[in-house]
Amino acid sequence: MARIGKVDIEEIKKKIDNTKSRNLQLEFLEKLISEGLLAKEERKFVYTKISEIYEEKLFYPLAAKFLEKAAEAAIKQKDKEELLVKEGNLLLKAKKYKNSLNCFIEAGKNASNERRKEIKKELIKAFFDEADKAAKIMKFRDISDLLKTIVEAGILEDEKREKAIDRIIDVNAKLGKIMEEKRWKVYKKTLEEKEILKEKERERLKDWRDDLGINKI
Repeated sequence: MARIGKVDIEEIKKKIDNTKSRNLQLEFLEKLISEGLLAKEERKFVYTKISEIYEEKLFYPLAAKFLEKAAEAAIKQKDKEELLVKEGNLLLKAKKYKNSLNCFIEAGKNASNERRKEIKKELIKAFFDEADKAAKIMKFRDISDLLKTIVEAGILEDEKREKAIDRIIDVNAKLGKIMEEKRWKVYKKTLEEKEILKEKERERLKDWRDDLGINKI
């Protein structure tokens, strides 16, 4: 059997499978880390397993912390990206919205253009899905915080951004946060005015090109 470090991954799996108690599994895995005998690939595996156990216990911040360590130990870029996206989803559950956003951004930093687009879609879907879950149990503050984070990041297309802003305005009205409601109404109006100016500029340039006959070439 090929060995990566002084402890083999298959041996670790076997030990976990033969240990039914989650607490004893954690104790074993954390001992492996503390002994410092693991190579990178093995560390990634162990950190991931620790994260899975904490996620099962609903300790999302801890689960995310160990996924971050797993991503740091990952050798392959693809593995690093996948682990960072998973960490981002866990941080959403932990209500660490800005940290979650940063994980998704970090996942896409060195990805291919195609993969970066996929990560962006996953990010937007994750935030909107979490907002929908919060809406079902009437957690208006969570909806506002989720959508504010993603709108202010500037990654939404016009239609989705407008819908998100409308929801932010609506939930702040329900929360009785009048100043915040007004602020987002002003923000929306400012964006609309900017879009009108952009459209006028596009029309002006089009007319200019038509006058010069550029569009006919």
